[in-house]
Amino acid sequence: MGSTRICVQLCIFVAFIAAVVEADRDIFLSECPGPLTYYKDLRCTPIYDDKKDNCPKSFNCNHIKRRSRDKCYINGRIYGPNQVLNPNDSNFCDISCICRVSFIQNQIAAFQCSKHSQCTEIEVKNGCYLRQNPTTCCKNQKQICPKKLEDIPVCDVNNHIYLDGEYFKVNEEPDLICICQPGYKGENVPPFCIKPNHSPCFHPAFNHDDYFRRNCAPVFKDYVKKNTCYETMLCQLPGDVVIPSRLPFMMDDNYSNMCIFGNLLLQIGDRLQPTPSYTTECINCICEVPPVLTCIYISKNNCSINYFVNL
Repeated sequence: MGSTRICVQLCIFVAFIAAVVEADRDIFLSECPGPLTYYKDLRCTPIYDDKKDNCPKSFNCNHIKRRSRDKCYINGRIYGPNQVLNPNDSNFCDISCICRVSFIQNQIAAFQCSKHSQCTEIEVKNGCYLRQNPTTCCKNQKQICPKKLEDIPVCDVNNHIYLDGEYFKVNEEPDLICICQPGYKGENVPPFCIKPNHSPCFHPAFNHDDYFRRNCAPVFKDYVKKNTCYETMLCQLPGDVVIPSRLPFMMDDNYSNMCIFGNLLLQIGDRLQPTPSYTTECINCICEVPPVLTCIYISKNNCSINYFVNL
């Protein structure tokens, strides 16, 4: 940072251009392949082939291996045992979260939070809908029963019309959580929108299981929404099989170009055939953007269908 300050105008201009490029990449990131939400939660560094690429070819997560098992990590900050989660790092439903050390072998420290009372489920009557507020834990749900459709407030976002109570995404700020409400005038601020202090997903900082060091993979609900929240984590089991994308299989000397799942190595394009489970769904995994596999749930009736684009 200090060297930047002593740059001449050319340095400042170059820095500005670099910032614009990074901003453009962020916009395209949501359309890129790979388990991006998980990489973001871990604060892994994207690696590009060249400056013209909008999508990363892989991520560097080596800093995870240097983390202490007795400390908690979130948003680039480090918490010692028994430290309380700072409000700047917590979301609305994170209540009394404290960094706790696990005494179980191979587990890591994680934040443990007080359980908030379950949000009351409202049975919506016919012709009614729920109006919610994203700035409160239970969204402060209120049932609205308009006399006619014309009475329902709408929000115009990126040339798309949303009805009162509907969630919407802002293209320029994909991290925002927004709900259409009366009075919206295009300003994506509370009470219409909030930016969570950390991912509302299955965040690694709140789980004692050391999924990354075990080389597990996040599982998404479907491929279209794979860059939102992942549902669970998949770890290696006996019987998991790698299906190579090309034969004969040739080991890549550059491990940064390979995905690691447990003790299995996969090249880009290789697929994983997980051990069959007793659930009503199966899991389709592929090595898209190393080092972590991209996995999605699919119906067992469609287990043989390829849901991934050709690489």
